[in-house]
Amino acid sequence: MTNRVLVLKRLLFETRMKKEASLSSSDHGAPDLLSAQDLESSLWANIFTSSPEDSLSESKNDKFDEIKAGEAQAERGARDRDDDLTVEKIQRKLEDHGYGLRDHGVDGRFGPETEDAIVNFQRTNDLAPTGIVDSDTLKLLDSSFAKKFTSAAPTGAFFDKDLYEDIVPGDDINRMGSDAALDAFAKAIARRESGGNYKAENNESKAYGKYQIMPKNWPRWARQAGLSSSTSQTPENQEIVAKHKFRKYFDELGEWWLVAVKWYSGGGGVNKMKRLRETDPSLASARKNISYKGGKRRYSGIASYADKVMKEYYSNMGQTYEGVRVYASLNQTLNKLYNLKQYLLKNGFRKEASYLNIFLKKSSEEGSDNFTMPLAAGHTMPIDLEETPRIEVPRIGSLPPVQVSSSEEALNRNGIEIIKYIAGTEAERRGEGVRTVEGNIYEVIYRGERAIAKVVPSTNSEPDVWRQISGIEFTEEQKKYLPKIHKIIDDIFDTIIIMEVLEPFSGHMESILRTRRGRGSEDLLKNEDFVHDAVFRSFDNTIEALKDKAEGPEEESVYRAFVSEYESIRRELEKLMLIKEIDLDTISEFVANKLSNISNLFMLNDNSFISKIADKVQNNIKSYFQTSERPIPKYYSARGVDETIGLLQERLQNNAQGYSAGRNRRQMEALIKEREKAVYTESPESFLYSENYMPETEGLFSLLKILKEHGINWSDVHAKNLMQRPGSREPVIIDVGLYEMPGSASL
Repeated sequence: MTNRVLVLKRLLFETRMKKEASLSSSDHGAPDLLSAQDLESSLWANIFTSSPEDSLSESKNDKFDEIKAGEAQAERGARDRDDDLTVEKIQRKLEDHGYGLRDHGVDGRFGPETEDAIVNFQRTNDLAPTGIVDSDTLKLLDSSFAKKFTSAAPTGAFFDKDLYEDIVPGDDINRMGSDAALDAFAKAIARRESGGNYKAENNESKAYGKYQIMPKNWPRWARQAGLSSSTSQTPENQEIVAKHKFRKYFDELGEWWLVAVKWYSGGGGVNKMKRLRETDPSLASARKNISYKGGKRRYSGIASYADKVMKEYYSNMGQTYEGVRVYASLNQTLNKLYNLKQYLLKNGFRKEASYLNIFLKKSSEEGSDNFTMPLAAGHTMPIDLEETPRIEVPRIGSLPPVQVSSSEEALNRNGIEIIKYIAGTEAERRGEGVRTVEGNIYEVIYRGERAIAKVVPSTNSEPDVWRQISGIEFTEEQKKYLPKIHKIIDDIFDTIIIMEVLEPFSGHMESILRTRRGRGSEDLLKNEDFVHDAVFRSFDNTIEALKDKAEGPEEESVYRAFVSEYESIRRELEKLMLIKEIDLDTISEFVANKLSNISNLFMLNDNSFISKIADKVQNNIKSYFQTSERPIPKYYSARGVDETIGLLQERLQNNAQGYSAGRNRRQMEALIKEREKAVYTESPESFLYSENYMPETEGLFSLLKILKEHGINWSDVHAKNLMQRPGSREPVIIDVGLYEMPGSASL
């Protein structure tokens, strides 16, 4: 009865929402409200004896109006109850303004998808992108003044809307991310990999199970899916791990065809297929059979495998597979136009090149890195020159004089064309960009493609750090967290670092990197591997710390008893913590009781040293659970920062009135302020979880440990020095200006 009531209540709510919409938007006179009212009355009359005033849309517990009044908020984790449909109302408002919820739709649950939609809404409407629905956000969301989400389809003079709709119909199930699509895709992969056999094993690669997961991947993938790394590959666990990975790949790549490619051949295969689809839509070279590490057995080519999976997937979804449409990103299109401009300049067509340059600059100002333009394979979009508006090029004499900075002079000397200024020491003078301590950053054209150029003084060590990093052999997985450095150019007074174009984080990653989200004590206690690691480290640290602290034979006997029995005490404590029979504040009591029982057997009476051991264990364990304010510390080591401050002080003492004195003084003052509020320790316990167990950051920490093994100690990694590649969520390091190398200061 309860489920039936809930369904009917939701039906009534939808009826009222449609009624309200028809009242506010009808252009054809008074709407027909009788049918809606009759339907509502009939439902209530047949099912309930109470009146509609008791319905959930009129519920006194509904928080919708409370949020508008500033008395409450809605954020991730909230979910509707029978008497409160606040989240559902918010989701419907988002969809009304075009901020669609592709995967889960209007489900009354405030999850990551709803949070990302709120962040997009807030950014589009010039609100702080917190992902939290507060009073200002809801008032605008519930009004007709909010800006609509418009980047779902191409716009502009050179795009044909009708052609776009013909090329990409709304039922393109290759890009459908629903739960039904996920299940259909998983079924397709299972059929290709093992015929659905949970116990299948490949004799050559040793891949195992229904989805043929490689043995080296299972522990890490299981942990990422919320299981223990040592969990067995039962049918249930195989389903959890595989579907978690499929979902992660789809969120990263946006289409099931590429998910099939990555499952079969990894990230390298995806990059290869993306490049090949632009030059050879038939993908002929990717259809040849291949072998596994020189083995005898022949396997399908990458494209053939993906097509076979998609044929099964489309069949599972009740459709016929006719090949995947090719999509070209707007950035790729712009790159081709940049190449055309370079060609025009090289061959003397300067007037035509200047027209094209105005269009390109306008695109870079108004465009978005996330914007995509779907095109059918081999299709070109003709430009009607008679319909194209005439572009007036201003006379040089009419332009205001421009003060060129030394950074821009360095770029000009090296033939690097500037598109726009992004950030640096020139921000205040220019009245644009973000102010930084040292150097200037530009978006530029390098070898016909968009790139980022960072210009720093020749005394800065960052170029040398990048050079040393470029000489290290990394795995493909580790390379994901490093930017592609195109070139490092030594100019007269400056050094230019040219790297790939990256983008700011999505709402989910931004909240992860700037808050304690997902790292509260309750979250950590759910992770079996982390609890084991934290308890193990804490007991070992206690043994080491108290090694020479025992005074007299009684305390030495207590210490030896602790060392001999600590393994059994640790295991029991770990078990009780996982089942929540012991909390963090009663650990000391548990350890003291265990040691007292042992001491009584040997007639030892020194309870003070027992308390000291027990308190030490509890404090050590709590230090791992008291996570840092953010998952990545502002500074990991103070040494490099102190050396930089010392060098700047020395320069000012030697030359207090020189050309660069003001800049050195400002940089030193900024670093001193940073030092006062930064984290300084060589191995902080509060970062254990984000270093080794947090899916969003563990890969980055793994790379940083590799760098440390090569003598590069990181000391300036934080949310502002990380970005992401378009279409992915991995944090990419963009600044190594304060990293430490052997024998060098960090300036």
